[in-house]
Amino acid sequence: PKDIVQCIGRFLPQKDWFNFLCTCKLFRNVGLTAVDPTIKNNSALVHACTKGFIELLNDLLNDPRVNPTHPHNLPLRMA
Repeated sequence: PKDIVQCIGRFLPQKDWFNFLCTCKLFRNVGLTAVDPTIKNNSALVHACTKGFIELLNDLLNDPRVNPTHPHNLPLRMA
């Protein structure tokens, strides 16, 4: 199933990646490795802050590719 989820994630348009990550824990765990969480100026991090997705927020902040201060400290201000 992990390989299938990775394939699905690669074909999703960028605007749907955050929804993909929020679907379930399996999708989030696989999605964070198959999808770059920093696309569109860390929009996944911004949405996780504004919508209160604490588990996803923790996973994103533990990812070394994610910079919570970009762009212009927006994720931190939204939290």
